[in-house]
Amino acid sequence: MENKIVGDLGNYISGEIINLSKTNASHLISSAVRVRGVSGGLPHIAAMQNIHYAMAGAIPTEPTEDEKNQRDVKNVQRYYGAVRYENTIYRACMLVKIYGGSKFIELEGVKKLYDMKLDKKHPNPYPSVLTNISELGASSSAFRLTIEQLLKDVKEKPLLSR
Repeated sequence: MENKIVGDLGNYISGEIINLSKTNASHLISSAVRVRGVSGGLPHIAAMQNIHYAMAGAIPTEPTEDEKNQRDVKNVQRYYGAVRYENTIYRACMLVKIYGGSKFIELEGVKKLYDMKLDKKHPNPYPSVLTNISELGASSSAFRLTIEQLLKDVKEKPLLSR
């Protein structure tokens, strides 16, 4: 699975390209086996398999300081997207590291996806309406989330325009 998800992920809202390296893809896969947020396991694995779709429509937030003070990491930024697995839509919180170290000038401005967790569940109030409920990211559902519902309880300020 690792090789299928690595590469550049575009975000329609910010117009930016976020890189997912092989190392960070391995980190996402190992995270899936641990229960983090509201769900690990199968929903998390399904979300990873569709990470390109999740990132494409995700809402970026304002970058914040890197609290861990990692070398060459200038800021971190969260992207919030909706992914569906069976009868539930999950909010996917994707953590992106923004590089800008003085030693590695070629990293200036590079954005890399580092982590993802499914941190909130939105159960479908109309389960009989869904078709192909196991398809993550399918848009043929009558159950959709508003941006307000998706970003409820998010601490960072959303960036909704370029």
